[in-house]
Order: sequence, then C-alpha cells, then structure tokens
Amino acid sequence: MFNNTFSGVGYVAIMAGGGTGGPTTDLMIKDNLISTGSSAAYGLYLYPYLSGLLSRYNLFAPGTLFSAINASGARQTLNLAGWQSVTGQDGPSRVADPQLDPATLAPGPAAVDWGEYVGIAYCGAGPDIGARETGCP
Repeated sequence: MFNNTFSGVGYVAIMAGGGTGGPTTDLMIKDNLISTGSSAAYGLYLYPYLSGLLSRYNLFAPGTLFSAINASGARQTLNLAGWQSVTGQDGPSRVADPQLDPATLAPGPAAVDWGEYVGIAYCGAGPDIGARETGCP
C-alpha cells in the first residue's frame, strides 16, 4: 500500500489482519499521508492475523491514533511513539501537519521529498508522501 492520501477518515484509514479472508501476510505500508480529521479515528488498526508487516515513511497528522495487539494479547490505543515501541514499525515515519490543499490534496512541506522510493517516478530530491507528487512540470 504505497502513496495514498487519507483525509477526513471517519473511523480507520488502514485496517489489516482481521482474518475474514484469511491472514494478512507481507503487507507493506509506505509513503502514505494519513490525516484522520477526528480525535476518535485511527490511522492504523491491526488485528492479530497479520504477519510480515513493513510500515515506514508514513506521515501522520497530529492526534492520529494507532491500535495494535500487544505481546500479552491485549488491544492498545497508542500514539506514534507507542505504536513504534509495541510493533517495531514506522521507525522513520513522523507526525507533522500535512498542510493538505483541500482542492487538490497536494501535500505541504512536511511531505515533500521525504518518502522512500517504491518504484514510482518522482520529481525533486525524493518521493513525496501521499498520492500527489509535487514539483512536476
């Protein structure tokens, strides 16, 4: 799951590992911009039927919540630092105001040239976070 922009999410932007179609395996979540727009919405919500997750270089708006099952099997609601500690994921990800343009969903400076190359062409010094690549002719 690469280079998506989630804005104004009602409950959850990315939910995985629920097991209704079998376990989720080898999911990669990279270069996504998540701005839930609600203090009650989750950026990432994981169920226990998940293996091989790799999540990194994502930009989360301030106040984004995360939910995961900890080692003892209990569900936890976390901020980014807690999520990183419990899951070992999103080390290079960060929390910043995405400054999304509401008309175009173009990201602001926190997302520009900051992503990880995932095989998609980009303009500038590096890939942008989210669905819109800025600075292209």
